[in-house]
Amino acid sequence: MKFRLKLYILLLTMPFVLSGCSNDIMSTSSIHWQLKPNAPEEKVVQGVNISYNIPKYIYQNKSIEDILYFERIDYGTPNKQEKVLIKTCANRWQIERRTDNGVAGSGRVYDIEVSKEPTDVGTKISFVVKKERTYQEGVILPFAVPAFDIKKYLARASITYSFELNSKYDVKSIKANFDRLLGKSNVNKYYLKTNLAAYSNRVKFYPYRGGTKVVINSTIYNMKYQNDIINVHKIINSLKRKIAEIVDA
Repeated sequence: MKFRLKLYILLLTMPFVLSGCSNDIMSTSSIHWQLKPNAPEEKVVQGVNISYNIPKYIYQNKSIEDILYFERIDYGTPNKQEKVLIKTCANRWQIERRTDNGVAGSGRVYDIEVSKEPTDVGTKISFVVKKERTYQEGVILPFAVPAFDIKKYLARASITYSFELNSKYDVKSIKANFDRLLGKSNVNKYYLKTNLAAYSNRVKFYPYRGGTKVVINSTIYNMKYQNDIINVHKIINSLKRKIAEIVDA
């Protein structure tokens, strides 16, 4: 009788042990109970795509991986790890959202067609989701197939961009402008947000011809899309205007 009671308690509490974390892209259900894994399933995906309009001064015949950074995710405990894995190969990428314990796991795998097309201002890089496959590994008590918003993930790439501006004002005055308008920073790292994107900027100030040369190294992320297109050229121009306003303030 005691053995049956302990087993009953174990079965009741196990779903809570298998609970996960969540954000706006990836999540797991807080309670999951399933005795045996389901067979793999595959389906054709339509209408899920994101494109980046990359200006010529950034593209410069670089590889896609050198322009757009997609975060590989790996966190959790030894008993439950949440992952996003990426395999790239020319015009075909594979993105996998997986939950596992280091041995067996469950997940979603997306086959993505990647293409490049010249435009008037640079190159359009497009990601089109073609197929989705789900799987559950193990013999009993599999992890739930994790939820994942593949479109949001494809739209979450970050890029880096560097540029410089000159000012007739001295270094101390320009540095004071940045501290006043973007928040004081002892390491010259300033965050800026517009309605198009967020920008993490490392800024250096140099005396230059009686004034100041301002060098900005920016990581651009959380870029907004319209009609499934992220206009990187427009996003960078927005950043340059904001920085110019701060320099001249």
